Amino acid sequence: MAAVMISLGGVLCFFGLKIYKPTMFIIGYLTGFVVIVVVVGEFVIRYDSESVMAYVCLIIAVFFGVLTGYVTIKTPKIGFFALGMWLGIVIALLLNNAVLYKI
Repeated sequence: MAAVMISLGGVLCFFGLKIYKPTMFIIGYLTGFVVIVVVVGEFVIRYDSESVMAYVCLIIAVFFGVLTGYVTIKTPKIGFFALGMWLGIVIALLLNNAVLYKI
């Protein structure tokens, strides 16, 4: 998974403006998918849940990701907000692992 994300990041780094709409879709898709997976994983799926429940929640997350990807294509301000959110999360995690864990 990490290799896929690194190669996707490399492509977006060098060709991001040329593939603007797919870039916005990917950002929106990942945002919607991760939000739903986190919420469902925390509040809906338990240890004693059936595996069918997990697959249904995964399908719902995929559809919600596609929906948010479409919304970010149509309204770029939301896409830039999502991009800034992910950048803030990455910087916060990097700082936490590098320096702030000592506090």
